[in-house]
Order: sequence, then C-alpha cells, then structure tokens
Amino acid sequence: MSDFLLIQFLGAVAFILLGVRFAGRGFEGAFGERIRAELKRLSGRPFPSYVAGFFTTVVLQSSGATVALLLSLSVMNPISLPASLAVVLGADLGATIIVQLISFRIASISFLVIAVGAPFYLFGKTSKMRGVGQGVLGFGFILFAIYIVTSLSGSVREIPGLVEILRGLDRAPLICFVGGLIFAVVFQSSTAVLALMIGFSVKGLVSVHATFPAVLGANVGSTVIAFLSAIGSGQRGMRIAWGHLFFKVAGALLFFPFLPYFPDLLARVSFDQAHMVANMHTLFNLTISLLFLPFINPVAAVLEKRIPEAEEEDEFRLKFLDASFSSSPSVGVAQLMREILRMADVVRSMLVDVGEVIRTNNADLLDEVARRDDLVDFLDREIKRFLATHERVDSESDVGKMSVVFISVLSNLEHMADIVDKGLCEQLRNKILNGLEFSREGEKEILMYHRRVVEMFDEAILAFMRMDRDTAQRVIGRKKDLSLLEKELKNAHIRRLNQGMKESLETSSIHLDILSSLRRIVTVSAGIAYLVVDFTEKE
Repeated sequence: MSDFLLIQFLGAVAFILLGVRFAGRGFEGAFGERIRAELKRLSGRPFPSYVAGFFTTVVLQSSGATVALLLSLSVMNPISLPASLAVVLGADLGATIIVQLISFRIASISFLVIAVGAPFYLFGKTSKMRGVGQGVLGFGFILFAIYIVTSLSGSVREIPGLVEILRGLDRAPLICFVGGLIFAVVFQSSTAVLALMIGFSVKGLVSVHATFPAVLGANVGSTVIAFLSAIGSGQRGMRIAWGHLFFKVAGALLFFPFLPYFPDLLARVSFDQAHMVANMHTLFNLTISLLFLPFINPVAAVLEKRIPEAEEEDEFRLKFLDASFSSSPSVGVAQLMREILRMADVVRSMLVDVGEVIRTNNADLLDEVARRDDLVDFLDREIKRFLATHERVDSESDVGKMSVVFISVLSNLEHMADIVDKGLCEQLRNKILNGLEFSREGEKEILMYHRRVVEMFDEAILAFMRMDRDTAQRVIGRKKDLSLLEKELKNAHIRRLNQGMKESLETSSIHLDILSSLRRIVTVSAGIAYLVVDFTEKE
C-alpha cells in the first residue's frame, strides 16, 4: 500500500514540475519577445520596471523565466542595475499570483483546464495560439497534481508513524526551512514546492507551523535560478543574481523570529490552511518589495562596488574552451555552447545596430558593426579548429554527436554576419555617402521588418540553446510569414514609386536590397531551426 502511495506521490511531483515548465515555456513562447522589448524600454526607471516585472511574471507564471529574460538582456547592458533589481522584486510578487490561484480549491476543475488548453496546443494555427495552449495545459497539470496530492492525504494518515513525524515538524522550523530550500533548489521552482505544500495543507496533513518556514526556505532556494541564468552573462548578471539572493535572505531573517505569530494573523484573512500558505508567500514577497524598492539605488550602488566590472579582455580569443574539454564530454558540450552563444551575441549586436543606423545614419556605428564581422570570422575559424583538434577524442561522446550541429550553426552565424557586413552595411553606407533619405513610410516599414527579423533570430538561438523542437518549429513557421511580409513591403514600395514619391525614387534600389538582405537572414535563422529539428528527431 505504501509503495503504491509513493508511486502516486512521485507522479504528482512529476506533473507539478511538468506543469510549471509547460506553463512557463508556453507563455514565454507566446509573449516572450514582446515582453523582452518592453523590459528594454524601461531602462533607468525602477518603479515602472517593478510593475513590468510583476505583470511579466503574471503572464509567464514563472519568476525564473522573467529573471532569465532579464539576464539575457543584461549581456547587452540595456537596463540599469536599479531597474533590473526592481524587475526582480516585481517578478517575485508576480509569482505569488499563480500560488494564490491554486490555493482556491479549484483542483477539481483540472480536467476542464486541460481540456481547454490541449486543443490550442495541439491544433493551434499560430505559434502564439499554441504557446497560450501550452501555458493553459501546464496550469491544468499543476491543478491535477494538487488534486492527486489532496486525494492521497487520507491514505497517508493510515501509514504507521508518518503522521507523528509530520506533526513533529511543527517543532522543527529550521528543518522545515532547510527542506523548503533544498526542494526549491532541486526543482528550480518555488512554485512547485508551494503547490506541494498547498496540496498537503488542504486536508490538514501538514500544519502551517511546518509550512510557513518551508515557504521562507523555498523563496531563498528559488534564487538558484538567477545564478544558473547568470552563467556567461558577466558581472552585470552576477550583480542581479546576488541582489536577488540578498532580498530573499534578508526577508527570511526578518520573518523567521516572528513565525509563531503569523498563523493567528493570517487566519483572519484566509479561509483555510492552504490559503494561509499562499498568503504567507504573498506577504513575504510584498514585504521585501516595500522594504527594498525605496532603497533600490543604494542597494545597486553597493552591488556595483562589491562586484566591479572585470578588466577589459582581448576579444579575439576563445574564452570558454580549455583543456577540460577532452576530459569531460558534458563539460565540452557546455563550453562549446557558451562559445557559440557568445558568437551569436556578436552577430545579434551587429543586426540590432544596423537598425539604429537606419534610424540615425550613424556612420561611426556602421564602421563598428563592420569591425565586429572580423571578430565573428575569428570565432568561427578558431572554434572549428578547436573542434577538429578534439574530434578524435570525443567522437563517441555528446560533443562528437553534436559536432555536426555545432559546425553548421557556426557556419550559419558566420553567413549572417557576412550578410550584415557585405550586404546591409554596404547598402546603408551607400545611402549615407550620397545623402539619401527613405520616405517616412518606407523607413517605418523597413524598421518593422527588421524588428521581426531580430525576433526570429532570437527565437532561433533560443531553440538551439535549449535544443527545443517546439521552439524550432515556431521559428520555421515564422519563415513563411516573413517571406510573405517581404513581398507585401516590396509591393508597397513599388506603389509609392508609381505615385512619384521623390524619396522612394532616390532610394529604390537600396530599399529593395535591404529588404532582400533581411530576408536572407530569415532564411539562415530558419536553417538553424531546421538543424535543431533534425537533431531532436534523431535523438
């Protein structure tokens, strides 16, 4: 009997973890790029950033996803540290919303939620529709897991000695705190830990005297996501991660001495023990927001002083590949991935800055973009040389199996950099040297298409980084949409020519060439996605 209960419990845990991941990835796929753009826009403004962090996490249902998005932006440094820390505080409070929802005894409608989400996920016609369906489906999985845990509570009471052990936790808050912390680190999700605690609390299997310290531990443990996401993002990313840990640890130290008083306080505003767990989680994160948001600038100043910028290093060298590559295949894969993602960051910066040149005619920035092509050529050559040198050692390892994918992605990135340098840069240089200007409508259309191309590139790199087939399929779906859009924009330009618009006549060749170059980048981005799909099918 106890063995069967254990299997059911492990199944419930699996459903919670699957649900959290499904919900986060689904909503991130549907709304991630729009959210990324909005976070960029809020640079330097802590309170709007706090609000953005809150609503971003409400949409994504994962503070970890919000922090990961934020850290991906910190590499390019568009958001100030005070604003970044404010986003983190807002994300922590936003993560309490899903916990509040699952505490309202709605687990019984889990099948309805799954039934609503599944058709959109399986048969949705657009990537956004499928992403929303995946998110709803993930939420349904979480509710279903809580339904399982709740139904197990009665049977668990019959296991000899277990109830006494659980009651003994009431007198061991430190053990409960450490347990919540460890589970949050292992699950990489405080939501998953809190969902389990809510499931056990519904039938009173575990009292709030045990769950409240575990809530604090889960909050502290959830900061591991920020540190994992900060790997490779430099000192800026580490400042955000340490700031996140500081907020949580300081809050836990503040709350811990007053734990005996919270049950009576929260009982007045809660309808049962499960809701008390959710309210404790909300109160904790609301308190650290109120405590630290007014002092976000001094906190950021301390972090900048304690974690200074690293000295500028020579760009023209491999930063992540070293001797440990051969001795450990898993280390080799991670090193290669980081070096290739570094190269992808350079290509992305070239592509993004081209958009700035279109807006401003900044010739100096154009020269800087062209210089970065030399760095891309260097990285492409040296990474391939490193792979060739070590291929014999790793032919049977993960590195050997993925070497074809790595080499192909490197070639695609190098090809993209060439399109930017020899295509877009030359076209824009010609425009600047001749003192030409696009028509207002034409420039607006080019910038809109450019933005969509950057979004597709970002999603292609995300698919490669995660080796995620679903994300890769979304990228492939974008290829057709952007091909049709290119034709529409060219037709719109031709209509302006027929109307005799002076600017359109002067820049016609450059206008059409820029659209064609951007379209070529769409094709190469889709090529990266096809590589991911092929690799995941073979696996």
